[in-house]
Amino acid sequence: MSSGLFPDSTAQVKSAFAATVDNPLILADGTSSDDGSPTLLRMVNQIVEELDRPDLVGAVRNAIRHAIGFWQRERFAFNDGILEFQTVAGQAGYGGAFLAGQNVMLAIDSAITIDGSGTTWKLKPVAIASLEALGEQDQSGQPAYFAKFSEGYRLYPIPDGVYTVRFTGHVRLGAPATDADTNAWVDEAYDLIAAYAKRYLALHRLKDKDLKAAMDVAVSEASTSLKGLATTMTGTGVVRSYDL
Repeated sequence: MSSGLFPDSTAQVKSAFAATVDNPLILADGTSSDDGSPTLLRMVNQIVEELDRPDLVGAVRNAIRHAIGFWQRERFAFNDGILEFQTVAGQAGYGGAFLAGQNVMLAIDSAITIDGSGTTWKLKPVAIASLEALGEQDQSGQPAYFAKFSEGYRLYPIPDGVYTVRFTGHVRLGAPATDADTNAWVDEAYDLIAAYAKRYLALHRLKDKDLKAAMDVAVSEASTSLKGLATTMTGTGVVRSYDL
């Protein structure tokens, strides 16, 4: 019977691990103070424990970040969001530092402008080439079109004042910034990310075909469950698929 984080490891290995790794959930005797909070560190600890490989902490961290990077391209209920900014009179393009701290949109479902009186209009998406041609006219007014370029946006007509532009849709949700942080990837998507991280390790580090096959099944089940939840949450009484 084990009372520590690593059930089959020796006390010496546990102690050395605790002494050399900045890991507040591991006590000096190798036992865990994990309170169950959904943090990046908890996921690292659980994977290390399940693999019984305290020497792979760094590799586990990298595998988790790889898993999040891979799955952030998929749309789930938890990675919908909003990008909102205020226009500046005479400024057509918005990106870079102007949008710092805002969500990065991977797909846009709706785009609107709101004027000072609260009146709302739809913004129509067009190709950047189309706006380049229109932009030569230097027409100003209330924006009616937008085009995406890199991670920024160009509006037309060029805003003649302050408007609120609001995009809603699929946003990029990155990994938690620090071990103690949390977000949906290590909470709602915990099973998916942990399974995919172990699959990545099995394939690229451990060379374990059996583990890789088992994690293929676990990844599929977790992904199906999350997508099913997304469909349920966006239901309107009419049977239809969520836009994945």
